[in-house]
Amino acid sequence: MDGLELQMATNHFGPFLLTGLLLPQLVLSGRGRVVNVSSGLHHAARTAPLAEPRAQTGRYGRWQVYAQTKLANLLMALELDRRCREVGLPVEGLAAHPGYAATHLLAHGQTLGTKGRAHAILHAAQRATGQPAAAGAQPILMAATADLPGGTFCGPDGFRELRGEATVVRPSKLARDPRAQQALWELSQRTVGLEWP
Repeated sequence: MDGLELQMATNHFGPFLLTGLLLPQLVLSGRGRVVNVSSGLHHAARTAPLAEPRAQTGRYGRWQVYAQTKLANLLMALELDRRCREVGLPVEGLAAHPGYAATHLLAHGQTLGTKGRAHAILHAAQRATGQPAAAGAQPILMAATADLPGGTFCGPDGFRELRGEATVVRPSKLARDPRAQQALWELSQRTVGLEWP
């Protein structure tokens, strides 16, 4: 994908480009709302993903990269909201995460596979801490439809936000860093070749 790491391209750069291309239609709606789907694992990101995305160096850690992509979703939502307010565009940026939705994504994806011990551990963990997929969708629906201000982050209200009722939750300190938000935005514009708003 244009020399980009696959998770970052899929989870951040693709949505960033799509949102930028859709911005005129969002503005025409009179009150556009963009909801980025993050993850509680954004808290595990040790740094913001601000390195040149096509120059991969060092040891690759798929979970650390995933955490950075989910941090990028929050950085983008908060910076989108700030930029639109600053220039007077009627578009809000919000974010949400589903908690631990007990779906078959991990079991049948490339992460854990579907055989042996890992499969058994996954199912035990899902029974103990997961919630049904429909419950995982609730924070996303809340961010998309509830009367909330831009910059809001929604997630489950239970232990470590793994499960529970949809509520407003707090992003990590790194996600709230305005310098990281702006730096990622500028890096993303250069990477996808589109400046907006």
